Amino acid sequence: MSETREKVLEVRNLGIDFGGLTAVNHLDLDIYKGEIYGLIGPNGAGKTTVFNMLTKVYQPTRGTIKIAGKDMDKLNPVQANSGEDCRRYSRRKRPLRHHGFQRRSVRSPSCG
Repeated sequence: MSETREKVLEVRNLGIDFGGLTAVNHLDLDIYKGEIYGLIGPNGAGKTTVFNMLTKVYQPTRGTIKIAGKDMDKLNPVQANSGEDCRRYSRRKRPLRHHGFQRRSVRSPSCG
């Protein structure tokens, strides 16, 4: 018996240019429900830029983004983040060297 995996995020040929600089080029990505993923790379590799494109903070220069099969290309940040899954931020309450990292979930202003 084969298990069917539910795709929750599908990214094809995603890329963004800032002036003459290509920050992200040809990103293909599939994320499935119930699995844990990480995006790693050195400083300046484009990790934050990818998340900014996925959450529509940045408009990609090329490519497509589908969340649960829904095309996100024509949505603005408020529309794209109005569902139950939206961008969340962690903030430090005090400097790391004194008290460690305080984790809190803070809703993005664009979350509905």
